[in-house]
Order: sequence, then C-alpha cells, then structure tokens
Amino acid sequence: MATTDQARTTSVDFDLHHLIGIRLLNPTPGDVRAVAQQLGIEQSSLQREPDILIRFVAKFPSNSALNRLGLHEAGYSQDAFFVLQTKHKAPTKVHIEFNQIGQQVEIVCESGLAAVPLLIAVLNMTAITRGILPLHAAAFRYQGSDYLVTGWSKGGKTETLLTFTSQGAEYIGDEWIYIDTATERLYGVPEPIRVWDWHLQQLPTLRRRIGWQRRARLSALGVAQRVSKFLLRTLARSSGAKRGLRQMVRLFSEQMYVDVPPKTLSGTPTTPRAGTLETIVFVSTWESPEVCVEAVAPEEVARRMAASLAYERLPFMAYYHMYRFAFPDRRNPVVDNIEERETEMLTRLFAGKPCCIVNHPYPVSFSELFEALKQYDHA
Repeated sequence: MATTDQARTTSVDFDLHHLIGIRLLNPTPGDVRAVAQQLGIEQSSLQREPDILIRFVAKFPSNSALNRLGLHEAGYSQDAFFVLQTKHKAPTKVHIEFNQIGQQVEIVCESGLAAVPLLIAVLNMTAITRGILPLHAAAFRYQGSDYLVTGWSKGGKTETLLTFTSQGAEYIGDEWIYIDTATERLYGVPEPIRVWDWHLQQLPTLRRRIGWQRRARLSALGVAQRVSKFLLRTLARSSGAKRGLRQMVRLFSEQMYVDVPPKTLSGTPTTPRAGTLETIVFVSTWESPEVCVEAVAPEEVARRMAASLAYERLPFMAYYHMYRFAFPDRRNPVVDNIEERETEMLTRLFAGKPCCIVNHPYPVSFSELFEALKQYDHA
C-alpha cells in the first residue's frame, strides 16, 4: 500500500498473473478485503499502468435529477451512468463508463459494498482486448499432461477437478481459466473451491482436511435436513405446514457446503502452477445413470462454449443496454463484437487439440468418472 503526499491518494494493486492489473484508489480496509475476495488473488505491486482503476468515494453528491431505470437497478444524470446497489437498505451508486471498457476503464464506487458490481465481467472483457481468453473452466495436470475441463455452468467441472486431484493431479484453477492466445498458457485464480457434502462423502481424505468444526456443521445440517424430510413425509397435514417444511429442507440443502482453499486439495501449501492447453474435456450432465466418454470435434466445443460465455454475460449486457438507453450516441465496439471475438479465439485455440465429451449423471460417482476418463485416455 503506497501513499503520495501530493495527491493524498492511497492505492492498492492487484496483478492477475501479469496479464491484467487492477488498482484501487482510496479504499478502506473493508473495500480491499472485498475486492481481494472477489478477485481471488492477493495484493501485489504493479510495475506498469493498471488496466482497471477502481476509485472509492465516501458518497456521491446527491442528484435529485437522476433518471431511474427500473426501481433500484440503474440511473443516469446528464453526463454519467450509475449502477445502483443496496447497502444497509439504502441505495448506493457505482459509476461505470461502459464506452471505456477495453481501454483503461475507471469505476467509481461508494465504499462499503460487499463486491464491486460487474467487476469480473469488466475484467474479462479487458482481458479479451489483451489477447487473453477468459473461459469458465477448471484445469489440472495429471501424469505429465494438462487438462482443460469446460462446459455449461454446473456441468461437472469442479467434480472432474476434485476427482483427479484426489488421484494426485496438480491443481491449476477452477471457475475461471485465463488462456494466453499467443502462448496457449493456462492461468487459474486460486480462489476457494465450493465443495458440497456429497463430494466430501466420496473424498474421505479431503473431509478430514477441512477440520472437525466444519465437519460438525455439515453433520448438524444433515441431521436437520433428514428430520425435516421425515416430518414432511409423516406428520405434515396442512398445505402451510408442508410448504414450510419444504422451505426448511431446501434451506438446509443450500448450506451443505464448505469453501476450500486450493492448497487443501493436496494438503500442501504449494502455489498453483500455470499449464498449457493440451487436452480438452467437455463435461455435461444427462439423465442416464452411466458415465459415457467419447470423442467430440473441438470446433463443436468452441461454438458451444461461445454460447455459454454469452449466456453468463447476460447480467452485464442488461446494464450495457441500459447505458445505451441513457446515452444512445455512446457505443463500445469491444462489447458489441465480444461474442464474435470469443468464437474466433476459441476456434483457433481448440483447433487440432484432443477433445472428448463426458456425459454423466448428477450426482456422479467420482470413482466411475475417474475410471471412464482414464480408460478413454488410454484407449
């Protein structure tokens, strides 16, 4: 953390694998923690100009002439667009100039929010302009080869990663993988991995590593869920009682997870390594009880993942269209052409790479998933 006397500005830097630099200006300690958790990386000094500036202010001046878009979604004045958030039941403003994305974009944010709105989407679009492809994926190194696992959200990427790290694979990344199109290097973000109780039931070694307190919490939630299901089956008579018990079952189910640092997967505090794009595994859930692995054309996977990335960008695009409504003469060609650019990058990167599709039930048996992929790989 550095301070310049002249400007009296406090700055904190984050550097994503020397690919994208983010600088916070005048953050509170709480703001720094929130951004660090959101990015999944630690502070590090930038030796160059940042790609993204996030300036924190205590409060924007009150503007009674702010035009609202939706009740609490966005607003605009004569010259500025604001994403509106809620903090302690009071609306807060975040100024984003959408037509700067892809250049050095500045986000002006009121302090105290749990996360900077749209930050990951802005970061990923900035990466695209730098020749870096962000892909919703997991990656690991197993027996000397690097594997990129991708697919639709909740398709089994984390399950495949957990399956192979339990067999000695090295963690590269989960959630977002950044691929340098010039070198085909894979970079992960060492953020915590969400591991559900049913995962841990199949991974006893990992379950021991998470500690007795978190194991006890999961056990208590499991007991509460089973009791609620029993009451729902045997005692609930009125529709109100059934509805309340179903809500309780769902509430307990949604809490039966732990967030695990990547180092916990191996039990050693090693720094996640970078990898190389070598083998692509496309995962998908289906209704059949079997795990099926077969070859698939990399061009097909590229087209599908372009559609997946476009879907995940929908919340960002909603605000971009609000911005265009507020300022019809302001466009951003980076945003307008992002899907075509991603498709071209995916097609070029995946061309000629070994690629398979894994269809599996959910929940999946980790041992069956491992054996199916291992047999396919050695076929």
